[in-house]
Amino acid sequence: MSFWGDEAVKAIPALAIGAVLTGVVAAGDKPPAVIPSAIFTITEVKDVVSVRGTWTVPDATTPGERIADPINAVHIWCEKSLRKCFEALARVQNGDLLSAELEPYDVTGWTKQEITAETGALCTTSVLTIKLVAQDVFRITRNGGLSQEACKKLSTWTSRSP
Repeated sequence: MSFWGDEAVKAIPALAIGAVLTGVVAAGDKPPAVIPSAIFTITEVKDVVSVRGTWTVPDATTPGERIADPINAVHIWCEKSLRKCFEALARVQNGDLLSAELEPYDVTGWTKQEITAETGALCTTSVLTIKLVAQDVFRITRNGGLSQEACKKLSTWTSRSP
């Protein structure tokens, strides 16, 4: 049984994306002048953790390293009993296209200090880490997802020989 109830858990993804987008839609045709906060806020209630903030590249020391879509807002929530985390992400792409996505993660570790979770796409794997004590959140995405063979068929995928 979920903290919110089984039916509520099914409705949460749509509500989360709607909540992330509400501020943009309510602003009308003109894009908002306020960029979401780069500081993550982490809230714990019983065995549910909620995170809100903006994905950034905080220490871009590699030349040319930057976040693809710097105007973004993310809401992540994790529920210990389900062993799941969900990331609702709204972002502005190419300067004028608003997109929203919901990504489920499987929890791989949950301690009083941190939560780790992983999700795999066709060509990539992402690991989410929420450091509860340090109040820090990061996501690392790397090549090598569910099917490298399928990725080779995509024109944007390249591999390096060992």
